[in-house]
Amino acid sequence: MFSIQENVGKNRLYITIGTLIIRDTNDVVNSMVKRSSKLQKGFTVLMDLTTFRPTSDIVTRQICLGLEFMAEQGMGKVALISLAMEAIMGLDILCKPGSAGVQTVSSVVEGEKVLDWWVAEQRAMDDSKRKRPQTILRKNRLTRGLFQSIGLR
Repeated sequence: MFSIQENVGKNRLYITIGTLIIRDTNDVVNSMVKRSSKLQKGFTVLMDLTTFRPTSDIVTRQICLGLEFMAEQGMGKVALISLAMEAIMGLDILCKPGSAGVQTVSSVVEGEKVLDWWVAEQRAMDDSKRKRPQTILRKNRLTRGLFQSIGLR
């Protein structure tokens, strides 16, 4: 049992995984990748594993591979809702999705807040980066003028 939905407006992927058998694992991973391809780089993931019951280590490894692939494709932060100890242990140990940060939360509401905060923080950092090149350009013009005045190019 699984459910995967994307919210293009929030640039967020919602994943819920329950009891999963090996033969369904490819469907889950393919759906994760397909739906995440509709989102922009930096998309966030709210992953609900409160009912996750892996029937094999292969299931957990395949989900981790899907998360790693999405991280390579530009996934941002992941909020992981997990109550089952085996789910926490399985995914926390095996999943280290690249540059994406993973934060365990206790509810959907808390996960939404964490991810919304992260998105706001990223936007603020992007805004400050956009302002910085103008300062660098001004310094380069000053430096260029200084070098030209002493005969260097």
